[in-house]
Amino acid sequence: PAGVAQSASASRQWVSDELTGSARTVAERAREAGDAWLHQVWRGTLFAVWGAAGALLVGASLTAIGAGWSTARTAGLIAALLTAGLLTAAARFHRARG
Repeated sequence: PAGVAQSASASRQWVSDELTGSARTVAERAREAGDAWLHQVWRGTLFAVWGAAGALLVGASLTAIGAGWSTARTAGLIAALLTAGLLTAAARFHRARG
């Protein structure tokens, strides 16, 4: 600006203020991008966990066609669903608490 052109001290202060404002803007954008990235990772991880549990269900069901259903298959599915549920709860709790 024209007002700071005559004073070196005012010029330095103006440049410092501009750089500070730019740094704040960059930090805000980086924080928003980081939050968006974490949300994508969170969703992707939950899809993978529940997808694996679903794949286990399908695989156990297909292999049980000839051999019959067993308590080991039931235990495996319960363990997978319990693990997926606990991971989902932990992810939601961690996401809510930061």
